Amino acid sequence: MRLGREAWILCVLIGFFVVATAYLTQRGAQNQQREQPTTYSVGRGGTRALFELLGRQGFQAERFERPYTRLPANSGLLVMFEPLPRDLAEGEQNALWKWVENGGSFLLVVSKKGIGQGVGLESVAANSKVDRPGTIPVKSGISPLLQDVGTVWVEGDLRLDNRDKKKQKSLVSDSQGDYAIAFPRGKGAVTIVTEGLTASNAQLSRADNAVLFVNIAREYAKGGRKVILFDEYHQGFGYETAGGSSLWQAMGAPLRSAVWYLAAVCVILIYSLNRRFGAPIDIAVPNMRPSTEYIASMAGFYQRAQAADIPFEVIYHAFIRDLASRVDASPDMPTERLAEMAARRYGWTADPLKALFARAQAALAPQSMSMPAPDTSRKAARAREIEVFHLAQQIQDYRRKAELVRLI
Repeated sequence: MRLGREAWILCVLIGFFVVATAYLTQRGAQNQQREQPTTYSVGRGGTRALFELLGRQGFQAERFERPYTRLPANSGLLVMFEPLPRDLAEGEQNALWKWVENGGSFLLVVSKKGIGQGVGLESVAANSKVDRPGTIPVKSGISPLLQDVGTVWVEGDLRLDNRDKKKQKSLVSDSQGDYAIAFPRGKGAVTIVTEGLTASNAQLSRADNAVLFVNIAREYAKGGRKVILFDEYHQGFGYETAGGSSLWQAMGAPLRSAVWYLAAVCVILIYSLNRRFGAPIDIAVPNMRPSTEYIASMAGFYQRAQAADIPFEVIYHAFIRDLASRVDASPDMPTERLAEMAARRYGWTADPLKALFARAQAALAPQSMSMPAPDTSRKAARAREIEVFHLAQQIQDYRRKAELVRLI
């Protein structure tokens, strides 16, 4: 089979598409890893800072990329950060607790996905309470883990429920519950900390958080157990089986995605080149088509459907998402608080932005189910179109003032 010029051009475009797909997939994986609580990440959510801090303090900090069934006997402290991309396999829970009872210590930083995601702790539970970010005073004399710790920085609504207060000591708490709990287990010990008191790169330097985690390392990584292991296996690193990984696994997600795309496109190409589509038909091509034709047609479609709120909803949610990203906030944050953070960031007045958010939410609220008269319905639809148009203009003005990356 001989390929013509058009087929060669198609092959080149397919190759470009495959390479672009692999690149974009790799970029997405890297961005996701930056917020993952792994020691390989230097992003805000990573734990590289704690890993290097313990190394500079004289501890033997290492990355552990194997299942818990292979925990070395000479290690003193195992550190696990949630959430876990890879759950515990069968047998790992028993191996972990056997290792702790024989003298190892376990530091678990929990998230809303659950205590340990398979570790199996019945005496402690995680519950959502009230988010009260700020510093909390600590009674440093109640535990060696709190030595020289005056205050710690906490945030988030996650609290620990201490179900055995006789055996389990609360280290950091407020009126809503505990942020940190420690208790012995066999010859070893367990320390549980919420993600609000985490040692992420963004929070480690706040208050005395770093001192707290160094104390935990100093208390448990000593004597013949000086090694501190950071669990990277359940963060997705390392092989899933003892025999290593196959070639398909070693290729990585970006290259595997590219292979699947290439295989699908090759099937389509082979089918297309071996199929007769009939004699060519000349189609008259207009001399000129305005570039705004598509926009005008879509605008007319939404106007006839009386659905002006659909494109405005896209504009509004995109603005919320982009503004939250620029001020390092969550897109799910209440709009009043987001407006205050944006005002502090850019030197605006918060009240006009709050009012804009309130009007936008009111414009997007579900309409009444009653059927008005035709004339009334048309007038209401027209008024609604004018309202969302003005709101979209105001959002665009804020985008320009905030110099957001994408303008709508």
